[in-house]
Amino acid sequence: MENGGIYDPVQHQRVLEALRQRQPPAGPGAPTPADLVSGNVRRLERLAHYNLVARMPDGRWRVAQDLVSQLEARERTHPQDRLRVEAVGVRAPALDRGPAVEAAARAAVGAQLAKQLGLAYVESPERFRGRLFACAPSPSERDYVRVVDFATGRFTLAPKPPEAPRLEGRMVTVVFDRQRGLSIDIDRGLSR
Repeated sequence: MENGGIYDPVQHQRVLEALRQRQPPAGPGAPTPADLVSGNVRRLERLAHYNLVARMPDGRWRVAQDLVSQLEARERTHPQDRLRVEAVGVRAPALDRGPAVEAAARAAVGAQLAKQLGLAYVESPERFRGRLFACAPSPSERDYVRVVDFATGRFTLAPKPPEAPRLEGRMVTVVFDRQRGLSIDIDRGLSR
């Protein structure tokens, strides 16, 4: 594990700010370095409730070397309830011209957002986990949400579910199934 299992929020924010100076912000609505570090600290605080991490007196965090395996074990022994949202995207019949047209429209929006946000677009993920954010309506009049994995600097798009406004900023997983297309799983556990 990097940094010997110690997470230093102050140092992390300095690194992110230095990166931001070299690379301009990803556009309107992009999280600031302070937002990213604040999100990490909130997650660490939740993990501390489960005794999976510990806050040190100087504000840094001690993270177990095997945190991922501990979380996986916890998932097996304490399964999370998840709300399954099936493939969505209400469209007028005239706009529904098949999966190829849908994929091309999504790819065009993804390429445009990749330039604006400075993130890499993942066109057809089998499974992709990140935070859900609204997108402006596309030129093809299809409504999408973007799911951003800030840790890897990547994002994907999925059809906008009806409950998108209340899911803004929540952790979700986009899953691709050849029979049903893209669907969204909403994390109900530690990711809130």
